[in-house]
Amino acid sequence: MRWWLSIGFGIGAGIVPALGQCALCRSAVETGDSVFAAALRSGILLLLVMPYLLAGVIAVVLWRTRRRRRMLTVAGIPPERLQ
Repeated sequence: MRWWLSIGFGIGAGIVPALGQCALCRSAVETGDSVFAAALRSGILLLLVMPYLLAGVIAVVLWRTRRRRRMLTVAGIPPERLQ
């Protein structure tokens, strides 16, 4: 259980520096161009979502493959026979 705490602390400590912005982005957003600010927010969301989406797709494919093999083994059909 302690390793969960250490992982949570490590992630939390890594987020604090990530909350800041680079000087160029901050000055560009502060100029008041709302179109640019919306585009910047959309780009950040896109960069955040894509790795999780990719990991989720890979996890679902692996889960379905393992589940299928397990179901075939329970039914008495060797998985190698279907390939």
